[in-house]
Amino acid sequence: MTKPIIKDSFSVDDIHKVREYHYEMTKNLSTEERLKEIKDKAEKVRKELGQKKVKRAVV
Repeated sequence: MTKPIIKDSFSVDDIHKVREYHYEMTKNLSTEERLKEIKDKAEKVRKELGQKKVKRAVV
């Protein structure tokens, strides 16, 4: 399944597409694999938020 294209005017249909995509990508993962994926994505978000926080402090 390809990654869904989300419109600028986010709709309920877009939410369904995202949920379906996420389900298809994770349905065959073991519990350990799912936890690793969640932790990896959480770390990525923490880094991005940390960078934005630094940029805001500089400005």
